[in-house]
Amino acid sequence: MPLPEFSGNISDLGYEDRAFSVNDLTPPPSEADLVRERNAEMSGPPITLQPRRNSSVSGDDTSEGHSRSTGVATIEGNAWSMSNISRYVPLQGLDFLLPVDYVFIQQTIELLDLLSSVETENRYLVKTRSGETIFVAAEQSSQSQRQCCGASRAFNMRLFDLNRREALSFQRFLGTSLCCFPCCLQRLDIFVPGGRIVGRVQQEWTMMIPEFFIQDLNGQVVYRLQGPNVCGCFMFRDSDFKIMTKDGYTQIGTISHGWDDFLHAYTLSITFPPNATVELKAVLIGAAFLLQYLYFLRSKTKSWMRFCRVRC
Repeated sequence: MPLPEFSGNISDLGYEDRAFSVNDLTPPPSEADLVRERNAEMSGPPITLQPRRNSSVSGDDTSEGHSRSTGVATIEGNAWSMSNISRYVPLQGLDFLLPVDYVFIQQTIELLDLLSSVETENRYLVKTRSGETIFVAAEQSSQSQRQCCGASRAFNMRLFDLNRREALSFQRFLGTSLCCFPCCLQRLDIFVPGGRIVGRVQQEWTMMIPEFFIQDLNGQVVYRLQGPNVCGCFMFRDSDFKIMTKDGYTQIGTISHGWDDFLHAYTLSITFPPNATVELKAVLIGAAFLLQYLYFLRSKTKSWMRFCRVRC
């Protein structure tokens, strides 16, 4: 028996509804899938190269692969300065003394010293000729020696550079500053970080002219330091100590203590000998600190009294 012909639409058989019901079995995309698909369309192709600055457009002369350095103290010509140029080597420690031929030491005045007779640990600034600070010095000493021994006390002096790293340390031993006691002379050792000694300042016993030996790390005398023709007990506030050759005949530098009208205070200034190494410059700075404690420590309060008289 032949099948009857179907003249209607195929959709009447329910095939499309059946196909739609099968597609409904696939779950719809989640919100996370939609977000990932949207981000993929917006981000574009993957990044395979690190972006770099165009030096021809920005005017930056830094080479490719080298970052711009931060502001550090560097050597530029014959003087050190703060620079952002990466081709210079940053200074640290004794490197700050490389281009320097003159420094002066300024003591910071503690309020307790002005208002009372209690001796405190001293602080100093080591500056260049232009007034830039290269070292900050801090004394470490016992309170008992400060009260009983005064300026003759033993101490450790630590010097920090602009990078806040220790550059030098001075160790002074307990001794007397009177010219009538030849048995307990002054001595100061100079160290760099790590405990390595770079030199020593040794006092020589004399009756009238103060004299010191400047020794290197091997204990050899390199310079002689001679004071004015007066006993150390009666040292003048304005005094010049001559840095002499080791034979004592030729003057090649000076350590001076005098009044500074600009700072309104007494300062120690050092004119280094020509061709002096950074280690010997460090020893001469230690010698200046030793002279400060031996002869000029009491003048700090006098300087502020003088400043008050000038201001009035």
